Amino acid sequence: MKLTIFGASGKTGQLLLDQALNEGFQVTILVRNPDKITQKHSNLTIIKGDILDLSAVDRAIEGGQAVISVLGPSRKQTPFTVSRGVRNIIKSMQKYHVKRLVFSAGAGVNGPHDEPGLPDKAMKFLLMLIARSVYEDMAQAVNNVRSTNLDWTVVRAPRLVNSPKTGQVRAGYLGSGVGTRITRGSLADFMLKQVNSTEFLHDSPVISN
Repeated sequence: MKLTIFGASGKTGQLLLDQALNEGFQVTILVRNPDKITQKHSNLTIIKGDILDLSAVDRAIEGGQAVISVLGPSRKQTPFTVSRGVRNIIKSMQKYHVKRLVFSAGAGVNGPHDEPGLPDKAMKFLLMLIARSVYEDMAQAVNNVRSTNLDWTVVRAPRLVNSPKTGQVRAGYLGSGVGTRITRGSLADFMLKQVNSTEFLHDSPVISN
């Protein structure tokens, strides 16, 4: 399968890229700085560019069959960089008739099946205090994804731990007993599995270890 990954130069993205190549995917990535990519593989195509450049996004998606995004907003970025970039990804997927999109977001972004408890609400309140622009950027990006006719899955993650996959992942919704952390390797593994799965089609599970 021909897979396009956005966010491949990040901590989770590097693990996702390694696993996708190991499992035989033909992978195209779009990165601003190709020097950050240490992987060398015959099935890897690296395109230098930015998600805010629609022509660069087009080059990354054209000829592909599925897209995974592990893009994450930062207070150092121009406001709403991720949500604006996601609009380009959606446009390009629709242009080239690529239907499958697996998209990562923070667990604090609302889901229709959530029943958040007091700790969940407290964490979201704290996030809004210290990183409101980051939260709003990701929330808008998720809304952009959910409003499409694509075959999307939004995978929401709590606190990320810099560790490999564990082989044990719980999927649910806020208030349904999911945990408060997940390893980056587990997130990458779960997202890659969704490419060929319809279990969470048009859904937004929260996953944890």
